Amino acid sequence: MIAVPEAKIDEPEHDVHYFRQTLEAEMTRLEEQCKIWSDKINDSVPIDVVGEIKSAVGKARLGMAKKGRFHQFKGLIDDCEFESGQLKTKLVDLHVSFNTLRVKFLSVLSF
Repeated sequence: MIAVPEAKIDEPEHDVHYFRQTLEAEMTRLEEQCKIWSDKINDSVPIDVVGEIKSAVGKARLGMAKKGRFHQFKGLIDDCEFESGQLKTKLVDLHVSFNTLRVKFLSVLSF
């Protein structure tokens, strides 16, 4: 039997600074998208489209609200950096959580 080495996924190592910076960039991007889509609402836009736009903008803003997912993730970053929290937060935890967050909000404002 031939031994086949396990495939490794070459992902760059990310540190706390990377996650903090990327989170801020994503929040800024979503805020800009919210403004762009909110500004597109006018009398010539069909009511059902207005509803979809308002729904997407609302979801994005909820994610960025004080108790929203983005601020929860910021808390995880703090826990990892300062070794606080009930459980030890590792960089791999940040990676998994951020990927989940990104998937959830990536398409929110992509019409």
